[in-house]
Amino acid sequence: MKRLLWIWGLVFSAQLFAAPGDILFSDDFERNALGADWSASDTAAAQISTLTANSGTRSLHTCCTAVTVTSRVFDLSAVAGARLALWLRIGSDVFSEDPDLAGLEDFYIEYLDSSNNWQTLQYVPGGTTPGSVINVSVDLPSAALHAGFRFRFRQIGGSGFGANNNGNASTGWDFYHIDDVLLTETSGIPSGPPFCDDFSGGLNSANWRVFPSGGDAGVSNQTGGVSPPSLFTRWGAVSVESRRVDLSPYSNVEVRVWVQRGSDAFSENPDIGEDLVIEFLDNNGNWIAQETFAGNGTPGQVFNRTYTLPSQYLHANWQIRFRQTGG
Repeated sequence: MKRLLWIWGLVFSAQLFAAPGDILFSDDFERNALGADWSASDTAAAQISTLTANSGTRSLHTCCTAVTVTSRVFDLSAVAGARLALWLRIGSDVFSEDPDLAGLEDFYIEYLDSSNNWQTLQYVPGGTTPGSVINVSVDLPSAALHAGFRFRFRQIGGSGFGANNNGNASTGWDFYHIDDVLLTETSGIPSGPPFCDDFSGGLNSANWRVFPSGGDAGVSNQTGGVSPPSLFTRWGAVSVESRRVDLSPYSNVEVRVWVQRGSDAFSENPDIGEDLVIEFLDNNGNWIAQETFAGNGTPGQVFNRTYTLPSQYLHANWQIRFRQTGG
């Protein structure tokens, strides 16, 4: 099987952040019990502990089994915008125990929308690097700005409550740790498109998920649009999906992408059947191919693309996906 490498960069306008405003809610978990601001579906699997923390000595953790921790209700109907931020750390055998099974021990941060449905803000698959930290900061979509807003942390499963024999203070398996939750008012939904990634910070798990099926993806300095680094796919079938982006407030959106076919001069060139497909998620939840870049084209060829989004993509859960078909 021939090795190959596709490399690209994504620019979806400049990233914009509204100026922070009043603090609507904060919690650093520096106490023994969750208290009235939270409800847990299983109090044995959701507790405050001293296993790790961002500030102080304590944080909330979930572990061991399927469990949800849900906030109290917040009335966001009168605010122009709001942002949810928090510190999230993946469990590690050094201080707790790591969730290692993707699809069985995943973690979600979700919000309750105005139609009373839970929607995903952040997804972390089981098997994410043990001990790694994700600093979550999400501008809430318009569907979150209602009188019954709530948010929750949801772990879909774990390997139980038994002794993990890691030699630390934890008991049980498959931990996620949460600290310094902050809900703030903002000046509103940004007036420009809300997403940009030049990959200078590496492959940010808050922005991207990788689904390998024999292939691989990452960030390297081998080539780039204006300058390295850039995101690459290689070796076989693999998909890279963006986080969800709320495009419902906008009437005109353009997505700009830089793509370069691999070349033996700096990586390795793909062959026939080793294509790259750019896809968008429409308002019916379907991935729609926008363009396919043939694997057997000119090695090193550069493509600068601009896609103007029609109305079926201007919804609250839009995503972009890069899919390599083989290798």
